[in-house]
Amino acid sequence: MWRKALGFLGAMACGLALAPTAAHGQFPPPGGGFGMPPGPGMMPPGPGVMIPPRPGMPPTPGMPASMGMPPGAFGHPGATGIPADFPNPGMPSQEKVSPFSIKDEGMPNAFSELVDPRLCRPIRWQISAGYTFLWFNQGKYPPLATTGSLADAVPGALGQPGTIVLSTERTPGMSSAFRTTFTYWLLDPEALSLDANFFIMENRSVINYFQSDETGFPLLARPYFNVVGRQEGAELRSAPGISKGTMFDSVTTRLMGAEVNLTCRTASIYEGAMLNFLVGVRWLRLDERFSSHDTTADLGGVGTSFTFADEFATRNQFIGGQLGGEWMYRVARFTFAMHGKLAIGPNYQSVDISGQTNATNLITTANVTDDQGLYAQPTNVGTYRQVKTTYLPEFGARIAIDLSDRCRFNVGYNFLWLNHAVRPGDQMDRSINIQPLLAPTITPPLVPAPPTFQQSTFTAHMLNLSLEFMY
Repeated sequence: MWRKALGFLGAMACGLALAPTAAHGQFPPPGGGFGMPPGPGMMPPGPGVMIPPRPGMPPTPGMPASMGMPPGAFGHPGATGIPADFPNPGMPSQEKVSPFSIKDEGMPNAFSELVDPRLCRPIRWQISAGYTFLWFNQGKYPPLATTGSLADAVPGALGQPGTIVLSTERTPGMSSAFRTTFTYWLLDPEALSLDANFFIMENRSVINYFQSDETGFPLLARPYFNVVGRQEGAELRSAPGISKGTMFDSVTTRLMGAEVNLTCRTASIYEGAMLNFLVGVRWLRLDERFSSHDTTADLGGVGTSFTFADEFATRNQFIGGQLGGEWMYRVARFTFAMHGKLAIGPNYQSVDISGQTNATNLITTANVTDDQGLYAQPTNVGTYRQVKTTYLPEFGARIAIDLSDRCRFNVGYNFLWLNHAVRPGDQMDRSINIQPLLAPTITPPLVPAPPTFQQSTFTAHMLNLSLEFMY
């Protein structure tokens, strides 16, 4: 074993002894060796030849101190004036260029202030959620509730001296809606995108309620036009000293919509003006419902009590193709935009009319029910449908503020206009024949007739607030 150990140590010693010789053959040093003065046994340089020391080594005795210094170094004979700060712009660097050096070729990089930082991290998704304040125009309704005097020929009828209309205006006021948008960029940088948005409004109800006291004051009535007598008539709900009653009616509205568009941006710039063009599909649904519920009962606990109910429900469901454009101007963190859209397509309309009358004997409690009310008669009760070609234009503007590179606050205004819409008040016919209830042997005119789908416009003003996230 000790012989093998000695042999191994000997081989290592020989290898170490031959290593400098091999290196010396491949890279011959200058006269003084590898940056060292000539040692014993080495051939000195020729007469009068001075070998400058290598950087970081002391000069050879007898050699000027400035020899071997780079130009511009402190202490060099050619250096003049005040020493320059490092790096010296007057003298290029003597350092060799490495293959790994970063060259300034004038191209944008991560440290460039002239390039929008989103170019380095392209936006792929944009999602927003917001709140909308919404105002829409009220529908048109005929006079549906009156008060009057028993001294009139037809108490409560329109045109009588003591008649006063109780409900004409049904202004809905402000409503609330939830809105969300989604954008997916198909091409970078923000050149082509797929956009979608959806909003839904709360059920907005406008309610009218009237009630008499226990003596039947004041007089309450539902006016109509009597086609048999060819004059204005009224159905009493309460009359002083005769009957007491209540009248309740409500108009409920709900609006919702969605759209999907392919948007193309004409210029991929991040400052200044730009134009966007879009093509897509739009859906809008408008549901409205008029409901009334009345009660009347004879005074004294004898006689008959009645309940009356009428309901007129309309639905507009629009689906059409859409074209539009948007102008944008961006400066710093602010973006100003205005847009216009026009959708054309079929509007699937429906009208649903129903009613009910319930009569109860106050003594025997016997009950009789009939599927008709006052304005909903057997001649117009039912569900009716039609399709109408409709235009749906929309205009709007918005201001966006970039809170950060990935978060944006938007405030905007939209105005939309549905030029053909069926609404409950337009489908109500005041021309009524109630004679079959009084004299079944009489053959009266068949009125009110089924709805004629009278058209009106629906407009909405929207103030939108939203928070948008981009990544």
